Amino acid sequence: LDRGQYDTAYSLAAGHRIRYEDNLADFAEGEFLAGWIALQFQNKPDAALAHFRRLRQGVTAPISVARAHYWAGRALAKAGRDSDARAEYGAAGNLPLTFYGQLALQQISPKVRLSVPAGFKPGNSSAFRERPVIRAIWALADLGEQARLRTFVTSAADGLTDGQDYANLVQLVRDLGETGLALRVAKRGLQKNIPLFDLAYPTIPAPAFAGNGTAPETAMVLGLTRQESEFDSQAISRANAQGLMQLIPSTARMTAKRHGLPYDGRNTLLDPTGNMRLGMAHLSDVIADFAGSYVMAIGAYNAGGGRINEWVGRFGDPRAPNVDVVDWIERVPFSETRNYIQRVLENTQVYRAILNGREAPMTLAADLKRGTYTTLAAAQFTSDPNSQRASSPPAPQVAAIRSSPIVPDEDEKRPQIDPKPKAEPKAKSAKESKAKPKAKGKSKAKAQAKAGAKKAKPNARVEATPKCKPGSKSAQCRKGRPG
Repeated sequence: LDRGQYDTAYSLAAGHRIRYEDNLADFAEGEFLAGWIALQFQNKPDAALAHFRRLRQGVTAPISVARAHYWAGRALAKAGRDSDARAEYGAAGNLPLTFYGQLALQQISPKVRLSVPAGFKPGNSSAFRERPVIRAIWALADLGEQARLRTFVTSAADGLTDGQDYANLVQLVRDLGETGLALRVAKRGLQKNIPLFDLAYPTIPAPAFAGNGTAPETAMVLGLTRQESEFDSQAISRANAQGLMQLIPSTARMTAKRHGLPYDGRNTLLDPTGNMRLGMAHLSDVIADFAGSYVMAIGAYNAGGGRINEWVGRFGDPRAPNVDVVDWIERVPFSETRNYIQRVLENTQVYRAILNGREAPMTLAADLKRGTYTTLAAAQFTSDPNSQRASSPPAPQVAAIRSSPIVPDEDEKRPQIDPKPKAEPKAKSAKESKAKPKAKGKSKAKAQAKAGAKKAKPNARVEATPKCKPGSKSAQCRKGRPG
């Protein structure tokens, strides 16, 4: 693709010969890639539509379903079949928690609003507490058998169909200190069409912005935290990114120095308030470094500013009027970063609604084009934190038109959390080391295509959920315990 060898790239992708029964992930990526190349690079909407229809037949995850319908709509629109295109956008819009579902809704009506109800809330059920699997979960917590506890929780979630029971299970797991697992259970419930929106999109009080520059919006801070750590304040990744907003020590140290914030290594990074203060300052920096671009800033938070510079050189500047920003995201060569940008943006839409009294204008299309673009900026593109910074333009005002019902959440990638913290290493290269190309598990079709183309608010302190230690007799840890 980079060399303009579109026919070769298409042939490699379309010839993947993968059946969805054998490898669903590779099948989905092969069909999407073939359809996308046919539509956007070969101007063959009919061929593209066939691939997007095959993609839809093979997938069930909300992210992939919405992606297939949205791009089928794009293909039909390019073929001049506007009525059929609208139907495909409507099908994607039935999944308004997903990136492509949100984009599809704005294709139908730019002034659509997103409404997010609370859903089921935890209750106090003695019958639930006395279930054998729930008693077993408590027993495993007492014994400190966290790995087996997680297995039992997953088994319990698979067997539940009642919304109230699901909400009770999520709360139980939270009480045991397994914050990330609780969020994953809530997401699993959403995929069963169980409305658990408040549990699947938890909110925590963000500390007052203490850095220099402009505070990032709270909805994005929460959306990014949900993706980074699943709100587990003790999360430590294999890349040694730590805490709620998953900061690498070297990045945290530089951010603290730049903004005059306190930093005491792991003590700061695993403290919810300390971590969020540094994370918000770092997020403010990357948004300013890219002149207000949310797409570039989110990508830089995950993969580093140097990678964004590289991709601008290859694919153009997503802020430029002649660049299709959705194509730009799909061309990002790291699957983790592509997924990350889309998930944080879709989360931001949901959190805006929650924080705005449960309803807010859908502004994803505007968010995609945020950022100041000039030819001078393009020529002197830099991610230097001392470069000139510009504020983001305001999101457009829209009328109150309610969107279609909220339906299941996504199968998003989760951070890989090590159970035991590692000693803090010596200084590493900033955030860039966090995301790397994933050779293992990478789509065969995508790898072939790319290889072939090259050749051919509040000031409140954030409280972490305490973990219940084995045998704990505290009132908080006894809450909801059977017997």
